[in-house]
Amino acid sequence: MFRTEVTVNFFDCDPAGIMFFGNIFKIAHAAYEEMLKKGNLKRDYFNDSRFAIPILHSEADFLKAIMPGERVEAEVNVSLLKESSFELSYEVLNKKGEVLARVKTVHVTVNRQTWEKAPLPGDLKDYLRGI
Repeated sequence: MFRTEVTVNFFDCDPAGIMFFGNIFKIAHAAYEEMLKKGNLKRDYFNDSRFAIPILHSEADFLKAIMPGERVEAEVNVSLLKESSFELSYEVLNKKGEVLARVKTVHVTVNRQTWEKAPLPGDLKDYLRGI
């Protein structure tokens, strides 16, 4: 499991004063990026010339309102690891530990030149196994 804190900004919210639904993916992706940075991986997978890791699927469920100024914790777990893809499950929690939202993303590794599916690089696969 990987955890990181995020502040919900006023600009993340809609006119009703709660976080705009699409911005939950911004929080999830920020946690994903932070998780990869902390992994001391051999390459920067966001700027690698050989591999790309696009998201194939994403979904979210909201359980409680998320308010501007709120400090939330994003918890990331690897829920599925395959030869060329992986699934991440996120829980966004408030300071009381209550789950505010759940997010799931499915990622696939592709060769950047051919855009065909490619095996997960060994360092990334090993790191994800430990999350």
